[in-house]
Amino acid sequence: MGFNASYLAFHGVRREEILALMEFEDTGIEDEAREADFSIADMPTGWTILWSSQCEYLPDSEPLHLPFRCRHSIVGCCVLETTMMSIGFGYDYDDQGKMYNRWNISHEAAKGHDNLECIGTLPPESRTIIEAARAEAGTRTNVDVFFDIPVSVIESLTGFRYDRPVYDGEEIVFTGLRSLATA
Repeated sequence: MGFNASYLAFHGVRREEILALMEFEDTGIEDEAREADFSIADMPTGWTILWSSQCEYLPDSEPLHLPFRCRHSIVGCCVLETTMMSIGFGYDYDDQGKMYNRWNISHEAAKGHDNLECIGTLPPESRTIIEAARAEAGTRTNVDVFFDIPVSVIESLTGFRYDRPVYDGEEIVFTGLRSLATA
């Protein structure tokens, strides 16, 4: 069995604001295997990761339209290892200060091991990641290396990778969240 999960990463937003707007309460209970429905962690890179053990977060998810008090960066990733599908996405602000989906990058193995769909203006780091994956795919034809492209793009921005609970030699500590909306 593999991961089927998603996460949002916020930069420039306080953890308390994220929890309040999304109607969560931090339980303070460590979620080492990220098995809770939702959990949260602060990265040393300045990003806060909001984890969902389901695929709650996709490019047009409701949390991306919440009224945050400050302009901030937000990116997300959804991985379905069971079907080898991955998507990375990023949001930005338009001239009126409204948040919009700036870019998406996705891979679906069902459409081919070299499937990669890109929409919008991808982060500059994407180019090197895509080129490296194409080169590796040429030598490892039996491995779906394109699955890692969206994941690696998000990791290059945030320092977090869904299948590595360590950053720079330090464990990333997630704590479980309780939904206040369903309490």
